[in-house]
Amino acid sequence: MKIEQNADQCSSEGQNTLLLQVRRQTERVARWLLQQTLSKPALDHMRTCAALALPQLPLWLTSSPSHQTQALQWQAAGVSGGLAMKVLAVQEAQSLLELSQCSNDSGQLAEHMRMYLALGEALELKWLALAIEQLPRESRWQTLARLAVRDDLQRLHKELFMQAWQQSPDNLSEWLAQNSSSERERVSAMFTELRAATPDLAMISAALRELRHRLIVKTALSEV
Repeated sequence: MKIEQNADQCSSEGQNTLLLQVRRQTERVARWLLQQTLSKPALDHMRTCAALALPQLPLWLTSSPSHQTQALQWQAAGVSGGLAMKVLAVQEAQSLLELSQCSNDSGQLAEHMRMYLALGEALELKWLALAIEQLPRESRWQTLARLAVRDDLQRLHKELFMQAWQQSPDNLSEWLAQNSSSERERVSAMFTELRAATPDLAMISAALRELRHRLIVKTALSEV
């Protein structure tokens, strides 16, 4: 990724931030892969999807307002736009690999990823992920708790995507309109309250339970 090549433009603090982001996300993807039980065909499919889609992921992220905001912040610190988007793509690598399990058609992955990202923006899941990153990790238990809620959010995001794609393929606006306006208003009010505070672990855990209760259909989800 050649982060060090920005040394003459980016502060040492900025370089350390990018390197830390890449290291953390690489460790998370490795941990997730080790937790999976994949057959050889499933693993081959995932490798194909990664080879085809990962180089395109920085381009797909340009449609995400939150990713664009983060990229602009890094660019202000001297990071090139292209490098910023590549680091952001590393942050979404696990999501990409998880979505590759939703369909045997690697050609659908771009559409899946775009809807997944748009869903995260529409339901403020991306903001919640950033709030989780701000939780303290001064002890082993705090670190494990933060890891647990981040995994919970990742699972919820994928389940919501699968539900939305099943009901309204490639049409997020239609799916959002199908949901009860009162439920969406409650979710919006919850996030307004969270944004006005400094969310702690208990608040974030309660928010995840509320999102699941309000938005996940109480039926078994089939494959996309």
